[in-house]
Amino acid sequence: MKYNEYAEMAQEAIRIRDYQFAQQIIDEARTKYESDKKEHIQMMKDYEDSDRSSFGIAYGFLLSSESFDKIIEVEKRLKLGKLEEVLLNTPEVAAEKGIIQNEFHQYDVYDHTIAVVKALKEKTNDPNMIAAAYLHDIGKPITAKPREYEGVLQKDENGNIRHTFPDHEFVGEEMVRKMNPNLFIEYNLDQDKVARIVGIHYEPMKGIHAMRKTRTYTDFEKAYHQLERTLDQSGLTMEEVMNIFLADSIGKGNAPVDQPELLLVRDVLLMKRNLSLREVYKVQKNTIRRGYAEKE
Repeated sequence: MKYNEYAEMAQEAIRIRDYQFAQQIIDEARTKYESDKKEHIQMMKDYEDSDRSSFGIAYGFLLSSESFDKIIEVEKRLKLGKLEEVLLNTPEVAAEKGIIQNEFHQYDVYDHTIAVVKALKEKTNDPNMIAAAYLHDIGKPITAKPREYEGVLQKDENGNIRHTFPDHEFVGEEMVRKMNPNLFIEYNLDQDKVARIVGIHYEPMKGIHAMRKTRTYTDFEKAYHQLERTLDQSGLTMEEVMNIFLADSIGKGNAPVDQPELLLVRDVLLMKRNLSLREVYKVQKNTIRRGYAEKE
């Protein structure tokens, strides 16, 4: 069997989450690779008197090695798949099930987490980022409080009480730091970095809330630069912070009404487009959404 055929079989096994079979296929491919390598080395020794023959044998093995690179890539995906299964079944993530959020979220906390992971994987396959996406809201079950607006208890269409989660990101960060370090070691994760991502993921939204509530451009500019300073001090790249933040927003479900605004703020922070702060300010103030900003 060729290496690309092994890779395709293993990839299909990963897709259906049959990780044991995927690992078996990868192990077989590795055994074949080691056998092929020994065979080619011996053949080169046998033909060492013929430069042309040796070159042909070496080139053949080079092509074989390039094909084996596909196995290495699939093996990385297998490891990530196993990690995701472990994270999804941690008590911290399982505790999110059935906890109803505010009216800007289509899903409960658990299903929101799944949606956030899916959105983030459109931007990156960094295992630390994906782990943080699974763990970003583990502070919510602990910090959950019934949500009220103007003295009225908020409920969803089924009569379930909605919740608010004060400081859930900071609580979640500390929870990650207290998790078993062996989990992070086994999957080559940076536990400190994952914790920092969890702790910073809501800061952009808090900064945007502050920007929304300003009445003048001068105050808006001050709020923006305060957000910028906070993110700069996180020890993470701006792209990492904005990727988890935007995935969190997309993971609310449906199309968030403020997504154009969030994308503008993202682009200014990342300098992706030739935008001025005044353009962001104009979008905010021209969008009829003051109640949304204050109610959030």
